[in-house]
Amino acid sequence: MTRAMSLGSVWLLSQAYLSAQRPGDDAANAAAGVLGCLGCGTFMLIPLVLFVVQIAILIWVVKDSKARGMDGAVIWMIFVFLVPVIGLVIYFFSRPQGALVKCASCGNMRLQASAKCPHCGNP
Repeated sequence: MTRAMSLGSVWLLSQAYLSAQRPGDDAANAAAGVLGCLGCGTFMLIPLVLFVVQIAILIWVVKDSKARGMDGAVIWMIFVFLVPVIGLVIYFFSRPQGALVKCASCGNMRLQASAKCPHCGNP
């Protein structure tokens, strides 16, 4: 994905440079055209970064809910996806509180207070 973005950026900059180089235009107008196009790249980058952050939060919600032994990890993920800020706050306050420790049997994280590991079932 990064390679495609970099190739797209190079193509976008080259098109901006070529369109800014019209006969009779001076160098300042050409530079303004290229810098204006860089602003377009920023507007494309911000939603992409927000999308990546939201995906990372969704992955964290699923892993955390499974580690805490909660049923419906996918339901929580969908809820946090549909209403991101409010859903994350509701999830954070409704999940079982406690420290996560590594299971001796399977190596996955589980609640310290839980009687058995939600992943492997061993105590």
